[in-house]
Amino acid sequence: MDFEFMPDQINKQKDALTDACCQGALEKEIHKTIESGPLTGRPARSGKMEALEVVASGVAHDLNNILSGIVTYPELLLMRKDLDEKTRKALKVIRDSGERAAALIGDLTTIARNNASNREEISINSMVQEYLQSPDYRKLQLSQDGIALKLNLDSRLFTIDASRLHIRRSVMHLVANAAEAIGSNGQILISTANCLLGVPLRPYSEVKKGEYALLTVAHTGGISEQHIDRIFEPFYTRKVMGRKGTGLELTVVWYTAADHNGYAVVTGDTTSTRFDLYFPRTRHLAREQGCE
Repeated sequence: MDFEFMPDQINKQKDALTDACCQGALEKEIHKTIESGPLTGRPARSGKMEALEVVASGVAHDLNNILSGIVTYPELLLMRKDLDEKTRKALKVIRDSGERAAALIGDLTTIARNNASNREEISINSMVQEYLQSPDYRKLQLSQDGIALKLNLDSRLFTIDASRLHIRRSVMHLVANAAEAIGSNGQILISTANCLLGVPLRPYSEVKKGEYALLTVAHTGGISEQHIDRIFEPFYTRKVMGRKGTGLELTVVWYTAADHNGYAVVTGDTTSTRFDLYFPRTRHLAREQGCE
């Protein structure tokens, strides 16, 4: 097969095709379906959340069928040693575009599974450790040298009733967001703690009093005040802040907290940013080691 024509054509059209087939069409559908206004930390299953689930469910299924082969075949073809350089570059473009589309599908699937996902008693500490030992984190380390990450995990953390998929993906997105924000200089701190709120959290009065397991991802990259109220909105990080990724990463984080009757709160200034996820805790301590 002659691939000689492919590099220029793909390079010209890959961004337009990605927008037209994936993010562009999805953005239009979501903004047409859900009401305007920022996503807040409150856990209520609003019309906005339900509309997002419906759109995500349908689009994720269709995209998954269309792109199932695109992600796999280029990697197999790249294993051949008889490829010329133009063909190899073309296949890498297809592979990279497919991986970005797969990431979008992954986020849509996480949203679409909502409370039908299997819930079990889990430890947030374990989810953090699993992510840090995963290929996803190794890939992040390879793509960005010098990530300075510290842990401060409470060894007596209470468990939560939750979906492992949602919690682990939220950890992944928060760490990736922090890594991009700090660049090559800066630090990321992941911490957990048991939290007893005797009164609603201010200024976030919607965070009700109660007992929570708290996951915090903080970093030394700043955030402007104008972004704080809207950072969880679909595609806001990509379109307005110019971040990489699908634009749904922090929407998934917000959604995960809300769907578990918890809260997602972001605070920060020009020198640092902090994401706090509050999950209602059980009465059981996690059975685990290595939380230093």
